[in-house]
This record gives sequence, C-alpha cells and structure tokens, in this order.
Amino acid sequence: GQRQTVEPVTKQEITIGRGSKSVSVDLPIKGDPEVSRSHATLELDNTGRYWFTPKGRNPTFVGGREVPREERVEVLPDQKIDIASYTLRIQPK
Repeated sequence: GQRQTVEPVTKQEITIGRGSKSVSVDLPIKGDPEVSRSHATLELDNTGRYWFTPKGRNPTFVGGREVPREERVEVLPDQKIDIASYTLRIQPK
C-alpha cells in the first residue's frame, strides 16, 4: 500500500527536503508539511560510506534512532531514514 520510487544519486552530496521557489534541493520530498524546505544532507565519502545530517526542525530518525539537528551519522545500506511520513533507504550499486 506504499508508493516507492528509486532515485539515482549522482553527486557526492545531495540535499533532501520539500524545497521552495527560493530553496532548491536535489531530492524533493513533497506533500508533508513536517518536511523542512532543506531537511537534510546525504554525503558519500571517499571510502564509500554514507553520512546523513539532519538540517530541519522536525525529528528525523536513522535506524529507528532520532538524530539531533546537525549531527552527522553514518547510514548503512538498507537502513531506514525516516523523515516525517517518508522512509528513505540507500541501495548502493
């Protein structure tokens, strides 16, 4: 009953959020007012590890654990990233 999409990531760092006319994001997630315009960043480092940093005011969870705003945490493949009513997962090639 859930809609799913796969979004390829081609940049070393992407921004995630609702976006707006004045705030552009690489991965727009729309339709939920709990998602900040610029909610988080996801970064791939030189060793192939993914790092997630919440930027928004509302809670964000990685692997079921709430991550404080501006705290950078590693995200493992298939680990859930919960932003409001959305769930993201990293699926490396």
